[in-house]
Amino acid sequence: MNVQQKDVYVTKYLFTKGIEKRLVWDHGSFLNDVKDNWYTYQPKECHDTFEEAVICAEKMKAKKLDSLEKQLKKVSSMEFKQEA
Repeated sequence: MNVQQKDVYVTKYLFTKGIEKRLVWDHGSFLNDVKDNWYTYQPKECHDTFEEAVICAEKMKAKKLDSLEKQLKKVSSMEFKQEA
């Protein structure tokens, strides 16, 4: 297998770190961070261009907002009554 180094934009930790540019080893089925080999990424979490990463981030944001709206509706509809 031909392992290559390349720059990618990572969305794995989008909601805590934002979109990060990383230098990785591309193994095909997974990628390892060159600086810290403990960080492993799936190909779907890495993007060749910043524009691709933004498109993915927008989709992730929409899913997160949908989930939060459902949670907010559930919590808002809760009623607390003292039992007799």
